[in-house]
Amino acid sequence: MDTRTEMPEWLTVGEVARHFRVSPRTVARWAASGAIRSQRVGPGARLIRIHCSALDAGHISEAS
Repeated sequence: MDTRTEMPEWLTVGEVARHFRVSPRTVARWAASGAIRSQRVGPGARLIRIHCSALDAGHISEAS
C-alpha cells in the first residue's frame, strides 16, 4: 500500500505563508502584484489560492 501524500495543486495563503515564514498578508500582496501564480475562488472571489509551483522560491519575482 502506498502511504505517500501528494501535495495539492492549489494551496491556501496560510500554507504558503508558513512555507516562506512570512505573514499571510505578505502572500496576499505577492498574489495581488502578480509575483506568484494565484487564483481567486469562492463566493465573491474572496479566497486566494496559490499554485504549488510558487513554493519554488525562484518563482517569487522582483515585484515583491
